[in-house]
Amino acid sequence: MERCFEELRQGTANKVFADIGQIEQLLESLVKDYIQQPQKVKQLTLFPYMEQGA
Repeated sequence: MERCFEELRQGTANKVFADIGQIEQLLESLVKDYIQQPQKVKQLTLFPYMEQGA
């Protein structure tokens, strides 16, 4: 999961938000993008040893 959080942080880095609502909207958008790209999530979270059933 840490790698997912790193990706989310990249999407929010160096941005100034007027309020927490703007942050929530951006995070919601980023998460929705990942939901639509399950292969990307798999690449970030599924390490080879997990896939092999170790």
